[in-house]
Amino acid sequence: MADAPASNGFPVIDMLYFSSQLPELIKACEENGCFRIVNFDSILPVSLLYEMKAVVTELFELPDQTAQCGCDCRQCVQKAGRNQLYSRGSQKQYLEEIINERDKLRASCDENDSALQATILEKQSIEVRLAKVSSQGLENNMRKELTEANNQVLHKTQDELKARSAEFHAVEESKGNLQVRKHLFKKELQGLKGRMLMR
Repeated sequence: MADAPASNGFPVIDMLYFSSQLPELIKACEENGCFRIVNFDSILPVSLLYEMKAVVTELFELPDQTAQCGCDCRQCVQKAGRNQLYSRGSQKQYLEEIINERDKLRASCDENDSALQATILEKQSIEVRLAKVSSQGLENNMRKELTEANNQVLHKTQDELKARSAEFHAVEESKGNLQVRKHLFKKELQGLKGRMLMR
């Protein structure tokens, strides 16, 4: 499979082809440090996505000292994460934020769906009108094309007839010239015969 396409400068990893895109994922982590994942919703359960978002939020809310520590000390990260969680409020508040975000997305989807339905209806209406116009126009076009084809054949036939007529006149003229020459040749021949008899 080719390299993953870029989205706004970020590499795109398609979860439907994850196993074949592992080299692109490693490259994105090493070179860019970030990437965009698409088609994850068909593979990952929604609960896991919420859990991941919570962990990422906790990570970004860690104090700089803990975040930059670099050690893989789970106790340190969990302790800092708990402190941050308690300082910003309960998980209920976090859940409300997620629900609010979901509602916004749902409203946006509903708007887009309404716009899409209106567009589909307009497309169908245009297709019906186009079919009517096409059937009438097709009949007119066929008549026009047939007339044009007949005219072309007629013009071609007339041109060929003129050419044959010109050839016929040229042949008649050549025939007349040959008859004149034949007559002159006969006279000369008779004149020669007469001179020969006189000698």
